[in-house]
Amino acid sequence: MLLVMSSTRALALVLMSLPTVPLRTVPLRLQSDFPSLPEGLLHALDGCTFSSVMPDQDGDAFMQQVLSWLPEMLMSLDLGDDDDEDDDNFVLASRPWLHTKGYHDVRGATVQELANRVWDRTAETDFLQKGGGTLILLLPQLADDEPHLSAAAAALTAGARQSLNDGVLVTAYHPLSAEQRKRAPLPLLQVFLDDPSLLVDGGDTGLSDAIQML
Repeated sequence: MLLVMSSTRALALVLMSLPTVPLRTVPLRLQSDFPSLPEGLLHALDGCTFSSVMPDQDGDAFMQQVLSWLPEMLMSLDLGDDDDEDDDNFVLASRPWLHTKGYHDVRGATVQELANRVWDRTAETDFLQKGGGTLILLLPQLADDEPHLSAAAAALTAGARQSLNDGVLVTAYHPLSAEQRKRAPLPLLQVFLDDPSLLVDGGDTGLSDAIQML
C-alpha cells in the first residue's frame, strides 16, 4: 500500500473541516492525440435511460454537491479502533478522492455522443497516462440509470487500461447504488491512476492539504 497514515479517523475529521475545494476542469488536447472510442464503452451505455428532468446547474455546482457529501460519506465508513483491515479499507476508499485533480460535466444528446465525450475526457487527461491522480466525470443524465453507469465504469476501466495505463481503475458512484458509500448525490465516474509519486506530495490538488495536516 502506498499511503501510510497515522490516523484514518484524523483524515476524516480533516476532510469534514475542508472549505470549498478549488478543483479545476482539465485542459483539453486535440482529439487526434488520443486513442479512439473503445467499442465496449459504447456497448455498455447502449440502451441507457436519460433523465427526463435535468437540474438547472452547471458542473461547478454539481461538483460542490459531491464535495459537500464526501466528508460525511468517509465518516460513515465502519472504522475499528485497532483494526488494521478497517484502516486499510478506509485508505482504499479515501485515497482516490484525496488525489482528485479535476472534473468534467459530461453530457450528450445521444448515447453515441455521451460515450464519445466520456472517452474523450478520459483519454485527453495526461495524468491518467503517467503521474497519477483522479479525474471525476459527472454524468447527471444517468440519474435514473445506475446499471448502465456501473457497466460504463467496467468498460471504461478496460478501455483505459488497454490504451492509457494498465493501472487505471474506474469506480461508479450513483444515488441508487446498492453500496451506501457509493451513493453520491449525482451519478459520476471516478477515474483513478495510482502512482508512487502521489505519496511524496499528495498530488497536485487542494485535497492534498488534508494529508499534510496529519
